[in-house]
Amino acid sequence: MSAFTRRALLVTAMAGSAALALTACGGTSTSEEGGSTEITFFAFQGQSVMDPVIEAFEEAHPDISVVISYNSGSGGDYANTLQTRIAGNQTPDVFQIVSENRSEILANGLAADLTGQPAVDSVEASWLDLYRDDDGVHAVSFTAWMGGIMYNRALLAEAGYAEFPETWGEFVAMGEDLLDAGITPYYEEQQIASGSLTALLASSFAADGIPSDEWVLDGRPEGSTFADSWTPVIEEWETALTSGVMPTEQIGLDNEGITAAFMQGDVAMFRSGNWHKDAAEEAGIDYGFAAFPAYPGGETYINGGADPGYALAASSDGAQRDAALEFINYLGSPEGVQLLVDGQNAMSISTEYTTDPGDAFRDTYENNLLTGRKYWLEWTAASGAMTSTMSAQQQLLFQGTTTPADFAAEMDAQAAK
Repeated sequence: MSAFTRRALLVTAMAGSAALALTACGGTSTSEEGGSTEITFFAFQGQSVMDPVIEAFEEAHPDISVVISYNSGSGGDYANTLQTRIAGNQTPDVFQIVSENRSEILANGLAADLTGQPAVDSVEASWLDLYRDDDGVHAVSFTAWMGGIMYNRALLAEAGYAEFPETWGEFVAMGEDLLDAGITPYYEEQQIASGSLTALLASSFAADGIPSDEWVLDGRPEGSTFADSWTPVIEEWETALTSGVMPTEQIGLDNEGITAAFMQGDVAMFRSGNWHKDAAEEAGIDYGFAAFPAYPGGETYINGGADPGYALAASSDGAQRDAALEFINYLGSPEGVQLLVDGQNAMSISTEYTTDPGDAFRDTYENNLLTGRKYWLEWTAASGAMTSTMSAQQQLLFQGTTTPADFAAEMDAQAAK
C-alpha cells in the first residue's frame, strides 16, 4: 500500500520555512514514509482529482514521495499564491501554468524546457503552443475541457424542437418559442467572461478568414481594436438579451445557482461542459450538449482548451529535478492520463489514452475540440482587469445602461492602461 495519505494537512515532520510556504493556500498532503527523494507540487486541481494520481505514482515509484499543496480558489488566486512562493524562494518543483500566470512564467524563465520528454511527445504539437517560446516547451497538458450549451431535450420538445440550432439567429428564434411556451430559455454566468459571447467572437473572426494564431491571444485580431472587431459581434449577441432569451435575472446568479436551476428543470439550457455530465445524469435529465451557435456566415465554436499545464521549476535541480521529471512523465503515461480524465470528467488530448466522451458530448469532442473549433480568452497582460471589465460591461448591457459600442470602447480603454 502507498504511504500517501489523503489529508489536507502538512505533516509535523515538515518544519520551518518550507512548511510556511506550502500552507500558504489550500491544503497539503505528503507521504508518511517518504521515499529517498522528496519533491513538492502545487496543484491547481483539487484533492479529489490529484490524490489518486499521487497515490498511484508513489506506488509505482516507492523511492519518490510527493508533498502536494492545493489551490483553494480561482486561477487568479492560484497565480498569486504561486508568485508569493516564487518570491520567497519556495518555488515548488512541479507547478501548473494557468492563463493568469502564463505570460509571467514564460517571460521570466521560471519553467524549465520540457522538449524531448516522453510526456511532451505524447501530445499533438498544437496543444503545446500556449506553453511554447523560443527557448522550448515549458509545460504540458494531457487533458482538455470544453464548454458549450447543455439542454433539456424534453423542454425543447415542448417548444417544437428536436434538433439544436446551428446559427445565433436560429438560437434566438428557438428561445422566443420557448418563452411563448412559458419556459425560461437560457442561463449563463455573467460574473465571468460570457461563454456564448466568447464563442461568437471566435466564430466571427474565423468567418472573416483571420488565422486563429492572430486572435487566440488578447481577444482580437492583431492590429485591431475592440471597437472594430467586437462591436458587431456584441450587437449580434445582444439580440438574445433584448428578446428575453437570456433574461436579466441571470446576472444575479452564480454558477451554482444556474446549475441548480437547470437540474431542477427551471431553465431549458445553460452554459455547461463535460464537468456537469455526472450531475445531469444523477438528476435524471434527458440532456443533449451542443456547441454555441455560429455568427452569421461562420461555424459553431465551443469554449475550450487545454487544462492547466504541468511545469518543472527552472530552479529545481539534482535528484529533485530528476524525480520531478519522472512525475511529469508519469502524468503523461496511460495510467496517469486515465486518472486525470476520470478525476475531472475531462477529455484526453494524449496519444497515450483515448477518451470516450459519451453520446451527448461526442459530436463536440470530435468536430470542435479535436478540430480546433474551440476558444477561450487568453489575455497576455492584466488578465484579471480585462476579465473584470468584460464581466462588468456584460452586466451593464443586460441592464440596458450601455451599448455594444460603449462596451467595446471600455475594453479598449482597459487594454490601454
